[in-house]
Amino acid sequence: MVANAAAASLGAMQTNAALRRGSFVPSVRGVATVAPPRRLTRARFPVVRAAQGPAESNEDYEARLHAEATAAVERRILKVVPADLLGSIAIPQKLVEIRSYVRWEEAGKPEDTSREWQAREYQAALIDLKLEMLAGGNLNDVRRRYQLDTEFGEDSPVHSPSKEELEMLKKALAISKEPDYYSDEKAQEEIDAEAAALAARVAAASAISAPGPAMPPPPPAAALPRPP
Repeated sequence: MVANAAAASLGAMQTNAALRRGSFVPSVRGVATVAPPRRLTRARFPVVRAAQGPAESNEDYEARLHAEATAAVERRILKVVPADLLGSIAIPQKLVEIRSYVRWEEAGKPEDTSREWQAREYQAALIDLKLEMLAGGNLNDVRRRYQLDTEFGEDSPVHSPSKEELEMLKKALAISKEPDYYSDEKAQEEIDAEAAALAARVAAASAISAPGPAMPPPPPAAALPRPP
């Protein structure tokens, strides 16, 4: 899969990171220009492959990894943002690669990261940019942020959110800012909490609708004395 290959590839991300590290210097005309970035040595971003079945081809393995990463990252986001709205935004691969690299830097440049983690981080980077575009951002602003050449016609907002959508996006952004919000542990915690809440509602409903204890029958009326 293209997305997984990009998640595991470092060469393009290092080049883009080098561009980001270039310093701004004033030109003769007072217009900001970008100084050539300093030469970088190869950053350590080791790849630890996830368990691959003996009968599983590399292509099938990457496809499974991509599907699992997408499901894990989108699991909580899709609870507040409709799938069709999230899927309506397309982000260029190069921008996702750079955002993925920046996330790795923000995480402290961890070493010995697994392929699952890298695949999920790539998908999380994609979600970051999609949410930004849904909130009214544009692709050229992202390119300027990473000191890339802009594209003609991409200064306009990708999406104009409604008031209702902005409220949904605020919730989604809050989720996306949580460390490892896509982890299996957090997903299980949420599932357990939902199950407990459902059980409580069922118990409360049963208590209301359940019949009370059966009342004992009234005692028999005392026999009246028969007239003589």
